[in-house]
Amino acid sequence: MNNTRSLPRHVRPFLLSFGLLLLTVVVGINGQGQIVPKKTDKKGEKESPAVPGGTGAYAEVEDPKAKKVRESIPIDDEAPVVFLPKGAYYVRIEDLARAAADTPSPPLRALLLRYVVAFDRITDFQDKAQRVTPIPAFRLGKIPPVFGVFDLDDRNQPAALRRMESTKVRKIEHYEELIVEEAERLVNAKLLEPPGVERKDRVEAAEQLLAGALLFHDAARDQSKRKGIGWEQVRAKVADTLSAVRLTRLKLASERKDWALVRSLGSRMTSLYPNNLKLLEEVFTARLAEALLAATESEKPAELENARDLLSEFESRFPGSKSETAESIREALKEKAKNLFEQASVALRQNDQKRAQQLIRTVETIDPGHAGLRDLQGQLTGAYSVLYVGARHLPERMTPLTARFPSERQAVDLIFEPLLEALPDDSYGVKYRPVLANAMPTAAGLSRDFTLVKTAEWAGLGREYLDATDVAGTLKAVRDKYRHTWVGEYVDWMPDPVRVEDHTRLRINFASGHPFPLAMMTTKVLPARWLTAENKQLDDLVFALKPVGTGPFRFVGKGQPTDGPTEVVFAANPTFARRAGRIGQPFIKEVHFVDLAKVADPAALFRSGQLHFLPDVPTGELAKFTAPAAKLKGQVDVVTTESNRRIYMLAINHQRPELNSVALRRGLAHAIDREEILDKVYRAGFSQFHKALVGPFPPNSWPIPKVAGSVPPPLFDSSLAQAKMSEYAVRGGEKTLTLLYSTDDARSRFACEMVRKQIETATATAVSIKIALEGLPAVVFHKRVYEDRDFELAYVPFEYRDDWYPYGLGFLLDPEAQSQGGRNFMRYPPRTVSPSREDKLLGQQLEEIRHHADFTGKLSPQAQRLQLRFVEAMPFIPLWQLDRHMVVSTKLKFYLDDTGEALNPKWLAPDHAFAGVARWKLQD
Repeated sequence: MNNTRSLPRHVRPFLLSFGLLLLTVVVGINGQGQIVPKKTDKKGEKESPAVPGGTGAYAEVEDPKAKKVRESIPIDDEAPVVFLPKGAYYVRIEDLARAAADTPSPPLRALLLRYVVAFDRITDFQDKAQRVTPIPAFRLGKIPPVFGVFDLDDRNQPAALRRMESTKVRKIEHYEELIVEEAERLVNAKLLEPPGVERKDRVEAAEQLLAGALLFHDAARDQSKRKGIGWEQVRAKVADTLSAVRLTRLKLASERKDWALVRSLGSRMTSLYPNNLKLLEEVFTARLAEALLAATESEKPAELENARDLLSEFESRFPGSKSETAESIREALKEKAKNLFEQASVALRQNDQKRAQQLIRTVETIDPGHAGLRDLQGQLTGAYSVLYVGARHLPERMTPLTARFPSERQAVDLIFEPLLEALPDDSYGVKYRPVLANAMPTAAGLSRDFTLVKTAEWAGLGREYLDATDVAGTLKAVRDKYRHTWVGEYVDWMPDPVRVEDHTRLRINFASGHPFPLAMMTTKVLPARWLTAENKQLDDLVFALKPVGTGPFRFVGKGQPTDGPTEVVFAANPTFARRAGRIGQPFIKEVHFVDLAKVADPAALFRSGQLHFLPDVPTGELAKFTAPAAKLKGQVDVVTTESNRRIYMLAINHQRPELNSVALRRGLAHAIDREEILDKVYRAGFSQFHKALVGPFPPNSWPIPKVAGSVPPPLFDSSLAQAKMSEYAVRGGEKTLTLLYSTDDARSRFACEMVRKQIETATATAVSIKIALEGLPAVVFHKRVYEDRDFELAYVPFEYRDDWYPYGLGFLLDPEAQSQGGRNFMRYPPRTVSPSREDKLLGQQLEEIRHHADFTGKLSPQAQRLQLRFVEAMPFIPLWQLDRHMVVSTKLKFYLDDTGEALNPKWLAPDHAFAGVARWKLQD
């Protein structure tokens, strides 16, 4: 493994190339009281002159409960010049001026122009009405006995200030109220005014008036030109009327089957009213009219698939809805799927593979659960590809909290998805891509805002869609109940709560300290709402045996073909392809894990096409695939992964009193000649493979301190081992320690036998330490070590989650994670006795390093000191890192994006090789 680059791979692309775009829009009032946008020259020092006539410089915000947002509106340079008396608040709504210019209807043009300049109307007791520039106080508020107004003439020219006595005022009608009244008259179907104008155009004009009124009102409030009590109800009335008018316009478009306008209006209303669920359900119901028409009358695949997409989005937003329209679409699509399925069957009998494939794809999209679909897909020549993956242990427990073996972790990656996926990258080692997130998150201080994909469905739960509460529920359960497991390693950097904005939006808050928060967003999301409703926990074993996820594949079952070994089968999740950008994915339609435990010649399976991918092959078995007798030349590639974070150790149970001695632990560690064991057991004559560890971190990784340009000295030192054993002998005596190992790999027994001999030889002169070996089957071994913690020494692998190795070591040795199921299965430091000085210093160093996000200035130096503290305390005995080899069929191409360039498989991490699997292909 070549990992000599000095920075963690997560950081490189961001430190090598970083850009920031800062856009600031400031809105203010000029000396004449006009609404203008402040503009600066290139140096940001000078304010531009006021625009003649003045304009509103804001974008509307319709939902009164939504957060206010302002966007600049282009200014009409042809606005008339207006001479303003001092103090007049004059506002010209350019949006209305443009709408008036664009409308082909003379009556509507005249109507819109009437309201281009904002005004209030004052009526005296002689019923004489006068338009005036907007006044600040609401009529029901505190209007002084005498106040000043600026009259507006027919050309919208304000007159000089005149005094007005409140006792002479019969009524005041504000601009916003006048527009609401005008809009309601336009929408009223009975009035049909103006005459000769279609209702759709009148409703559009009503929307333009109300939007302009809301724009004006918010600007005036922001600048204290509308102030005091009473304005809240005015704004609410405008906003409510506007939303109702927009809904009316949408329904009218739906009645006319103007689907382009329906889509445009629907999308806009969805973004404008994200929290108004009642309104949104009416919006989507109107949009379903297009889907119903396509489902009942169309035969075009694209229109049927669009109908299914609209239905899926409706179902995801309104789970449990009793919509009759949605049910009608559902039934119509099933009937269409039945007919298309029959046509596909006929096409296959006629050997028309191309037509059959097109029909089957449409069936899969519109009715993914159609009976017999998978069998029919299997009859397609070349279009239905099945990937065969070799495994030492077939996956059984397939959820993040229960997975034990590499195949089970690989299965988790097939079934479940995170917000962001860490993908292998041949330039930087790893890159992040949104998966359940619709895009990369936006930063808000220490928080990150996420928007979820809209139609991610929990395969097998019957139209249950991913919801923001699933993400929040998963993270909350991990934080509350599983924070000390490996799934919860990062939750201390994510303080409660996760804020759910709506069903697709949430904000995740981070505490300071981690240098790269994206690394923490790769936690798999589980169906938290469904699990809660079923009274199940995230680690429920029944759920783990038959999991349900949103990923590209779904679990089918276990079986044994008549001509091959036992398999566990995963089939393409048909709902996955309905997401935007996922058409046809996964391109591989089934993944079969093949049990190689009883296969004598795996090369034969490659030759026959019954095996394509073997993710972890011992060095001693490479000849089975590379030797001429294998007959695999040109059919497979044998690669050694560059993404290897797995090390091997002797785990120490610190609850055993005799192992509390630092001298004994160091004596054992320094007695083991790692190079000898690697040569005789693992290298199989290939001296370039496998490296002895000099501490807790993988060889050549960034935390290892460099001493005079080289790595620290080897841990093997027979003299030091004897010295430490002599130190231990002062208080301790002869001991027999049991060393557990898994019998599933014969090399483990040979390695442990050599460890036994070396320790017993090195300790014979000082104090006799005997090692008793005990081999156990993998499942029993896992339970005994990780669940029951019934061991003294155990030969185990340990894989760091990412390149932030010091954090990973801290998670492994976290004193708070010693409870049942916790990641600190060695229970270090012991709670039954006072920790030694070395243990205290190591604990302090591990705690200290968690509070540093400055990589170069703090984290890297602290990590190198951590290596030294570790060797002084030796909480476990580092042994070696074994290079991991993969055998890959040349037909298997690892596409991770749409560039058409396949990834070199050497960048895959074997235990998580299926990251990005949806785009993989089997090609001849």
